[in-house]
Amino acid sequence: MPLTGPCVIAICKKKLTNWKAVTENLIEKGQTNNTLPSYLQVGDTICLDCYNGIVTNRSAKFQEHARRPETDEPENKEKEPPIYSFDEFRTIMEEKDTRLKNFFDELYLLSNLQSKNKETKIRVKKQLLFICYFLCGIKNKFVNDAKRDLSLYLDSTGASDTTIDTLAKLGIAVTSHSIARCKVNASEEHAEVVDSALARHMEKAIVLNIDDYHSIHTPRMPNTATTSTAAHLATILMNPITNQAAIPQENIHNPLLVDANLIKLNIGNRFMAPYGLLHNQRWGFRTVDDGTRLEELTVHSYDVRLQEKRHSRSMKNVVLIDLQENQLHSMDEYIEAINTVTSSVMLNSFLKELN
Repeated sequence: MPLTGPCVIAICKKKLTNWKAVTENLIEKGQTNNTLPSYLQVGDTICLDCYNGIVTNRSAKFQEHARRPETDEPENKEKEPPIYSFDEFRTIMEEKDTRLKNFFDELYLLSNLQSKNKETKIRVKKQLLFICYFLCGIKNKFVNDAKRDLSLYLDSTGASDTTIDTLAKLGIAVTSHSIARCKVNASEEHAEVVDSALARHMEKAIVLNIDDYHSIHTPRMPNTATTSTAAHLATILMNPITNQAAIPQENIHNPLLVDANLIKLNIGNRFMAPYGLLHNQRWGFRTVDDGTRLEELTVHSYDVRLQEKRHSRSMKNVVLIDLQENQLHSMDEYIEAINTVTSSVMLNSFLKELN
């Protein structure tokens, strides 16, 4: 069956009617020439003119297009994140087209949500949302943000390229080549993403967290010099407090910075005095029955409690400033991590606003 257009390249001039199918070979040559648009996938159709620009001529126009996919990619021009709430998705879609109300009503009734408990309803709504995205992807292949997020998650768990590509053929995920390009683009755009996130919270209090992270969950590969491939990293995070205004700099710092007298006073009153007391003098005599003692010795599971506080423990607004190789064992290493934070132009503007 002969190929038919149109060409999927966003900057195509639409002059030719000779078509080419995108193959693995074309993807590899486009990556080598730095002319491959990030949204191009195996099986797509392009015109001969665009094929020559990507593969044969190494066109400067296509190199520029490959470097700036966000300005030309038809997928999500405003770069809005995908919606992961079925109710929100339904509301937005019905506002766009009222004819969809009957479709969502039927979908809701077929899922039989009325007879399910709260936990099952949450899970079923996620499944319904996936069905909606799957149907949208059949209609328009550029609606693939949710598929991309799923593929990124699978890639992070160690799923093989073959597994991801198999799911891509079923229309559930995007290809492993797309994930590789997505990670490269994310790395190149990270500084802009950080500044954009900080700009949204310029008037809010922000908590800086610098912590060590030891990646030891890797296969051990002993050789003559090392016995493992463990990596010692430092995570630098900023957590905006969305319900708290930014704290001004005045009247929050001790002008002495380190007040020796205050430290000695608190050590003497709060720590040394209680240490001089016997246990029963400090806490009093306490007798309990066997049932209470057994209860205190029981190891409890806190999974339910953590599940209830999942919202308060969410990392939704957390900004990852950097993940760098740093053991955080010395003052110089902490200063290196802090310098990474202060190098942000937007953060410097945030600090100046508080003066």
